[in-house]
Amino acid sequence: MFIRNRFPFFLLLLILVGFGVRTAVAQTDTGLTMNVRAGFDGLYKPGSWVPVQVTVANSGPAVEGELRITLGSAFSGDEVVYNAPISLPTQSNKQVTLYVYLPQFTSELAVELLADNGSSLLTVPSNKLTQLGTNGILYGVVTSTPGDLDFLQDVTGSRLEAAVAYLTLNDLPELPPAWNGLDVVIFHDVDTAQLSPAQLAALSAWVETGGQVVVAGGPGWQKTAVSFADTLPVTISGSESQADLPALSDFAGMPFRDPGPYLVITSSLRNGELLIHQAGLPLLARQAQGQGAVYFLALDPSLAPLVDWDGGPALWQEVAARVALPSPWAAGVRNAYAANTAVSSLPALALPSVLQLILYLLIYVVVIGPVNYIVLKRRNRRELAWITIPVTVLIFSAIAYLTGFQLKGNDTIINEMSVAVGALDSGQMRVQSLLGLYSPRRQTYNVRLPTEAAARPLLNGYGDSPDLYAITRSGDLTLTDVRVDVSGVAAFLADTVQPALPLDGEAALRTQDGRVELAATIRNESDLTLENATLLVGSTAVALGNIAPGAEVSQTALVSPAAASSVTGLPAFSYGPGGGSPLLMNAETILGTSDYYND
Repeated sequence: MFIRNRFPFFLLLLILVGFGVRTAVAQTDTGLTMNVRAGFDGLYKPGSWVPVQVTVANSGPAVEGELRITLGSAFSGDEVVYNAPISLPTQSNKQVTLYVYLPQFTSELAVELLADNGSSLLTVPSNKLTQLGTNGILYGVVTSTPGDLDFLQDVTGSRLEAAVAYLTLNDLPELPPAWNGLDVVIFHDVDTAQLSPAQLAALSAWVETGGQVVVAGGPGWQKTAVSFADTLPVTISGSESQADLPALSDFAGMPFRDPGPYLVITSSLRNGELLIHQAGLPLLARQAQGQGAVYFLALDPSLAPLVDWDGGPALWQEVAARVALPSPWAAGVRNAYAANTAVSSLPALALPSVLQLILYLLIYVVVIGPVNYIVLKRRNRRELAWITIPVTVLIFSAIAYLTGFQLKGNDTIINEMSVAVGALDSGQMRVQSLLGLYSPRRQTYNVRLPTEAAARPLLNGYGDSPDLYAITRSGDLTLTDVRVDVSGVAAFLADTVQPALPLDGEAALRTQDGRVELAATIRNESDLTLENATLLVGSTAVALGNIAPGAEVSQTALVSPAAASSVTGLPAFSYGPGGGSPLLMNAETILGTSDYYND
């Protein structure tokens, strides 16, 4: 009897908890209400930047303060603070998006609202977070009818797993690096004209650097396609009803569940390729754009014949199969200790050459010995040597200190090394920069980076703690209160998207008498000299030397049959027993030195 009476109470409690999983909201008696949504529908991939949308409403007294996300802990030495200022007048409602780099297997984070005096006003946990593997496909579905594409979690292409995130237009980030956590974005029955210029710019950069966009048809195709008019592979002319689409059902090998007629968006191919067509009418078309692509699907995924069709996975496999595997050198820094060592190596602070030191010491010895003796002897005051020798030592010490301080020790230095990954026909490249801030004295700095950048401390992972107060996003991105000790270096990683170098060229493989020969031509149309330019064919490196601005270089070289087969579709890079990174295997060729560990 006791259990029977309590059952409705527990059922109600479970229902309330279930609603709490979808969103995180908290309200205080001061009139402050905050909602936190993290990740892409709660999903994220390790090694990528994650958007955190914070919506704050204030019905009480005006508040000036900041939003703060703290990851890690001071106890473990890996605490990193991300914050943004916020101004909340009475009866206001504001949304702020923070971008954070999540540690592995993070299941939840918390956002704290602080007043300008540092007091905590409100702390709200985010929604639950689920990590997808780096080698998985994350579909972002921007639609007015969530749920119709749940089966995409089983369409993995050449990856190990897949997941589906249902998003709104407002969920799409304005920060280009934050898009890298998505692999395919599908727009269906939404007004893409509502995307902000920053969102569109970030989306375009993401596609240029490997993202895949699918624009779906349906009754609302005009509003869905409006922002993609110049990049679609087709020219849309209208819509019509088709009694049947045998080309589509034959392609998947599955009959339709629902009889026709079917609404089809009519178009003609403008650029790219037809993947599926009905007597020349594009049903699925693709246009490459840099390393990525834009697709047009002439049907509505929420209507017949696609809805609940068993052939749907085969259709979407055409998109998933073309999602490129991650490049081995696009994964960012893998050895934090080596990266810290590299960024701390500052040629501007190098010691004088051996010859300079010998000359200085020779002059010092001559002055303090023979010269001092001869001068005192001529003046017949050799008893003054006990004064002149210490004075000479002090003078030479002061000269050495002042010379070194003026030439080497008085400048704050930013040391930067970057890896940029792109394609010849891409207008953008993904760039990760290793930044080292050197200070000649113990001091605190604010380091400003462009708005479109994302940055974080580079930690060794051995109890090393960040040398800054916070990573602040307000207009520009600011590394706030970076603490550097005397002659110390504070290291950071920054992710951006930058215009690609204007390079061009062509390459061909020729076989003769059982040998494979590479013939390549590279043209440097940039204003930079390419030093130690190298072509990689599988695991074989072909040195091109330095390529001056406007210059063209041609090279022929024999490559192994295994390297040639990798170009035609077999795995290009091998890791583990019998194989290794092509970068390490060819470090001397690429870097121009065999002593790259110490150079």
